[in-house]
Amino acid sequence: MIEPTPIVTYVGETNPFDVVDYYPEAQERSTTQFQNRDIFSRYLRLMLSGKIELQGVLKDLMQNRSLQTATGAQLDIIGNIVGQPRQLFDSVIIRYFGFRGATGASPYKTITDTERTYGPWKGSRDTLLGVRELTDAEYRRIILLKIIKNTSDANITAFNDGVKILFGIENVDYQEATPLEYTEGAAALTISIGRNYNDPEKAAFPGLDEIALAERFLNRPIAVGILFQNPITLKANFLTQTYEEFVFGGDALSVVPFTDMFNFTRPYTADYYNASGNLVTAPIDQPRFDHDPITNDPLGLLIEGPDEILRHTWGLEVNDTQGTIRLALEHFNTNAKEAAMIVEGVDFKLVLFRENTYWKLRVEYEGTESYEMIIPQELSDNIITSISYTPKSIFFEIGDESRYTTIAVDFNDTNVRGFDLRFGGSFTTNVGDTYNHFNGILKELIYLRPYVGTNENAVVRGMQINTEDYDKILAENNAIFTT
Repeated sequence: MIEPTPIVTYVGETNPFDVVDYYPEAQERSTTQFQNRDIFSRYLRLMLSGKIELQGVLKDLMQNRSLQTATGAQLDIIGNIVGQPRQLFDSVIIRYFGFRGATGASPYKTITDTERTYGPWKGSRDTLLGVRELTDAEYRRIILLKIIKNTSDANITAFNDGVKILFGIENVDYQEATPLEYTEGAAALTISIGRNYNDPEKAAFPGLDEIALAERFLNRPIAVGILFQNPITLKANFLTQTYEEFVFGGDALSVVPFTDMFNFTRPYTADYYNASGNLVTAPIDQPRFDHDPITNDPLGLLIEGPDEILRHTWGLEVNDTQGTIRLALEHFNTNAKEAAMIVEGVDFKLVLFRENTYWKLRVEYEGTESYEMIIPQELSDNIITSISYTPKSIFFEIGDESRYTTIAVDFNDTNVRGFDLRFGGSFTTNVGDTYNHFNGILKELIYLRPYVGTNENAVVRGMQINTEDYDKILAENNAIFTT
């Protein structure tokens, strides 16, 4: 685990200040005939109220000078000491709420909106471009970043601390590696913050470009660049035949062809219905994207037969300890024992299969150990399932039913990038049972890292994304599954 970098600041003694309780003192100095008189006591309190208030102001001036307690001009003084003014010059302001047609204006968000394109309120001293007058909360974050930059030696722990402060998160996933195609510097560091960047609901600096701020304020060695990973690293829509993937060396999802994301094999020809509703024959090793012969609606990728197999081999992933596979499919044979999806790694396997009316997820590890999570309540052959994993736990969900298991052995940080994903073909368990090949249709597939559903204990290292954030990420990426 990475230990937080201590932020080097001077911690001196608190300025002494004696708080005087003026009321008892005033009562003691009153003549006997006025002591314990209600009207006179009220008069004393009224006369002393201004002095008591002034005493509080003087106490704050002398003692509330720390970064966490200072406000207004006091905070400006701390900023001047570390060399960071409150005015953020040359800032990139993304959007504000405003009327249609105005520069940088965005509308309100309604309850039914799935795309969060609305903007925050613009402050009276904010401009659309150029200078941003930081609030006290924003200014504290920038001052902290400046302190880290002034006092640290630009190591990875200092960098991660800066990421947490800048983006307002508790943990950060990262990878220190430079892709071959990277040309912006001698090295690169890829980070994931577990949400979309420039999220107006989550950003610590709403309205500002978080990536531009990161480039400006995060402490890193000269010639080391920053790459920003999308929360979704793999998205395949077999209905629309569109495929997007985070390509290491870039900052967002890239549209890729089917053949770049998957390897598909079938050593024989096979029939399917095309977009015109005609029955046609697919050549050897050509995928079949089936359609309804009456309505011509797309149905997805058709997989039948023991030798019709779709594979995906993980590329270089930023996070090596956890992830979520989200899958929408239709299974043809209700009563058959068939493996729908197989994830295979070193000493670790996940198998989603249907047996009679039960959907099951089999977990195999350490060669001979295994565990099956069963969801019998889901009777439909059309399912949407989420499977989240870490080296120590598995979370399995279909509809409103979920299962969770803890793996009791040490995986020594099993790496997700060594895994292969497969649809089709049979599977033999580590105790000799055989599951038949998949017969059905794949509709959509997403790989999101990291998310564990409603059971947050599944994440033993790294970041946690709650259910609300997960749903928003799917909505913003047009990845709402339908069956």
